[in-house]
Amino acid sequence: MEVKLTKSMAKMYQIDVTNIDQLRTYEKNGYDVSEWLPAALEKAKMRDAAQDVREGKAQAGEVKLENPIDLEKLTPYLAAPRDAGSPFVADMMGLGGLFGKEKRARALSEAPLVFGAVVQANHALWKPGNNTTTAVFVIAKDAAHKNDAAWLN
Repeated sequence: MEVKLTKSMAKMYQIDVTNIDQLRTYEKNGYDVSEWLPAALEKAKMRDAAQDVREGKAQAGEVKLENPIDLEKLTPYLAAPRDAGSPFVADMMGLGGLFGKEKRARALSEAPLVFGAVVQANHALWKPGNNTTTAVFVIAKDAAHKNDAAWLN
């Protein structure tokens, strides 16, 4: 009997549903991971292609590297002002501390949302964890491109 690996189970057991090895292990143990496998395989393919570019095995022009973040998911938040108490604003605030919390929430709820993408970064940025390092971003401030996810790719 197969048990479907649900989002709540993944969260409860701290399963990385983007990790191919973890998913294969759960699959061997009788879990249905079909919901998560295609995205995890695509992520692994992009990760391997990016690694080939970083290691000099391929040129950046030879490999189409997709932006791993689906910027289209941000479309509902383009209109400002946004609800200062929304989960979106709370996520953007992060662990900023207690002082000035209302001011930061107001600023984030009223600020325009502009899409961006990493062009080049220190190798440490691509590793899991809270790594602080250098990176080059492309950000369009002009009205025609500031929210154009296709243009960034």
